[in-house]
Amino acid sequence: MLQIHLFGGVDVSAPGDGRLCPSSRSCRTLVAYLALHRGRLFPRERLAGTLWPDRCDRAAQKKLRNCLWRLGRAMPSGREPVVVDGGRIGLASSVWIDVEEFRAAASEARSADGGRLSADHVTRLERAVTLYRGDLLEGFDDHWVAGPRETLRLLHQSVLEQLVLHYRAAGNPRQAILRGRELIQRNPFLEHVHRELMLCHWALGDRPMAVRQFHACEDVLREELDLEPMAETRALVERIRSGAGPREEGDRAALAHGPH
Repeated sequence: MLQIHLFGGVDVSAPGDGRLCPSSRSCRTLVAYLALHRGRLFPRERLAGTLWPDRCDRAAQKKLRNCLWRLGRAMPSGREPVVVDGGRIGLASSVWIDVEEFRAAASEARSADGGRLSADHVTRLERAVTLYRGDLLEGFDDHWVAGPRETLRLLHQSVLEQLVLHYRAAGNPRQAILRGRELIQRNPFLEHVHRELMLCHWALGDRPMAVRQFHACEDVLREELDLEPMAETRALVERIRSGAGPREEGDRAALAHGPH
């Protein structure tokens, strides 16, 4: 089965054959667009105009024909990813696409009963994290990329947030810290995630690290947004500094406010 990876770029591969997609950016653009719209067949003229809007109709259609020829030569016989049905073009139904599996796995966060994750939910969400190797089609600035890229980025953020909350509630602060750091690296302005990390370090008995997490939050909010940490965040760091022990129910309430 051919596999198409769209997170972090475009990569087409097959077991035993390795990477197959031609180096031509135009070919990769065609594969990516069809993969994001699997199940649809596009008229040749419309597809060419969408992918290469800066070219005249004749030049765009010539480019499309060239891409189809290149893809046909690069792929193993009988496993071509593109379906040509008369004057319409789409992606073969047999191709595996990382974005589709990511969406299916991420939907587990929404199906969890009352937000409680079962072991199977967690496994599926961790699978989604593994699939997200980078933002959708990194390096591509085509006009049709921005919307899906942002939607998937926010979905990935939601998956990580679910896992952070789950691991801390399950008494696994180290794993919560791992996923929380991934979140902060991608979006350092998530103040509620900084609070989660403070609580996790505190639960591990590492007050200095919990306080450093507060200062990291404070610095990024001040320097980048000209904002101060929320009252909940300041109250939490004062409790940590005081030497008091974590109070689980109170801490949950402090985290219910979400982002700054």
